[in-house]
Amino acid sequence: MGIMMTPKVEALFQAVDQLMLEGIDINSMTVAQIAGRAGIGKGTTYEYFTTKEELIAGALLYKISDICRRVAEQMETGKDFREKLGFLLDAIETSEHEKACLLKVVNIVTDKSPISSQIEKLIQTHVWDMFMPENILDYLLEAAAEEGWEQGSVPVLYTKLNIASKLLTYTMFSLIPNYQRDCEPELMYRLISDSICDELGV
Repeated sequence: MGIMMTPKVEALFQAVDQLMLEGIDINSMTVAQIAGRAGIGKGTTYEYFTTKEELIAGALLYKISDICRRVAEQMETGKDFREKLGFLLDAIETSEHEKACLLKVVNIVTDKSPISSQIEKLIQTHVWDMFMPENILDYLLEAAAEEGWEQGSVPVLYTKLNIASKLLTYTMFSLIPNYQRDCEPELMYRLISDSICDELGV
């Protein structure tokens, strides 16, 4: 399987994103609906994608890749690890749609659905220059290493998953208003930031 990134493919991906933004569930989307929003014939869509699930999986990964790349570019301007991490936490707060999209991907990857299967295949085959959340974690660890963090005997995967769980906690907190009634946002921000810094000893 391979997806060539062309203007028409990007238009289809953006159409899926627009439909999600309007509250349309990805499982109820149709190829005709997506193609119509993209201004492309339904038949043309099948020149690039064999199934609706492949198209939606590609659109979700394209969106996540775009989010992660923009966040990484912002993080690169930070003068030290804590400031870089601050840019990441700030980015999590900014867009409700992007946070919801990230959580949707996390949910889909674990539900063993046809879209989940397509997401796994696309990630494994590196069909285009994707920039995924794991790349953000790699960048954080590189920044931490510059300030003295050493891997030691703890597997890097454990450290990555530990940090990812804290970032996911902050994402969920920032999305759910009820949580914010039980804990001030500023306190949660500080707790997450301090916890990650303590984990890495920076």
